[in-house]
Amino acid sequence: ADSNHSDAVICDVSALAMEMRRSVRDYIQTHGADIALLGILANHSPNLQDAELYSECVQETCDEDGIAYQVKHVERPEQMEMIIQEANQCPSIDGILIYYPIEPKQRCKSSTTDDYWRNLVVPEKDVEGLTRNNGLYPCTALACWKILQRHCGVSFEENSSKSTTVTIINRSEILGRPLASMLSFHGATVFSIDKNSILKFLPDGQVQTPKNTSLEECLQASSIIISGVP
Repeated sequence: ADSNHSDAVICDVSALAMEMRRSVRDYIQTHGADIALLGILANHSPNLQDAELYSECVQETCDEDGIAYQVKHVERPEQMEMIIQEANQCPSIDGILIYYPIEPKQRCKSSTTDDYWRNLVVPEKDVEGLTRNNGLYPCTALACWKILQRHCGVSFEENSSKSTTVTIINRSEILGRPLASMLSFHGATVFSIDKNSILKFLPDGQVQTPKNTSLEECLQASSIIISGVP
């Protein structure tokens, strides 16, 4: 979005998505790779129906791309850790995908048991890049990054002196926070917005909490606006 213009352009990103999927298929065919992905569904999840629908979509995509996908249902919360550890140690499983949330988040707590499960997954099998110190970017944040590059003509240079300003209305672990880190690392100044606060990610790696700054002021200062509000 351009804060100085009211015109909006809807981008068809299907070609970009297919290009990325073809690269996966080509890798599997070229290397003769047998890739196995395990999805873990908790039957006590507060969003079980949505998780099952998501899992069905993953199944369809994996079937088309030549990836072996299987689902493990967790019947009771106390089984969760054992199933994750078994998947970590199983040599025939290449990737682990846990469908969150497992437990409802309590407002009085800054972390949840989901954070604990997330960090039990060994980094080399964490396909979503959510494990602490994984080194991978979550797919949703990476997809936004590639869309900006392909369709918006955005090019960021590391340590650029002429920084682009971006506002991201989302600070989740799968989109807002990693995308803010990616963009600021490549030279952008990023306002990260959630319902409780505004953070400012700077190209030099600093993260500030600006005082007396409103959402409207962030939007006015930005040439790119990314909204990921549920």
